[in-house]
Amino acid sequence: MIAMVRGILVERGSDSVVVEVGGLGYEVSLAQPTLQALPALGEEVRLYTHHHVREDEQRLYGFLSAADRQVFLLLMSVKGVGPRLALGILSNVSGAALATALLKRDLAALTQVPR
Repeated sequence: MIAMVRGILVERGSDSVVVEVGGLGYEVSLAQPTLQALPALGEEVRLYTHHHVREDEQRLYGFLSAADRQVFLLLMSVKGVGPRLALGILSNVSGAALATALLKRDLAALTQVPR
């Protein structure tokens, strides 16, 4: 499993980046708030990752902190929530706000999370 990448940010897309690590470029899918918080191209970046493997693809999902990665993994444990939907949710609601809504059992806040 690839748990973290640290290297130079060499490309930035609409929902992913490429991080060069030891001469290899790792494409990492990110939530929008994470993408916006990254440094400029050419700067060093550290991303905690989840390496998702399926029959037809392998993909890295990246997070600024281990706690954000943990929220992502918890979201994926919900029936019907895969990595793309979990990342989409985190693009619209912070992990902290989601945790607060869950703890308070705030159904109104939870049902407004975009799918």
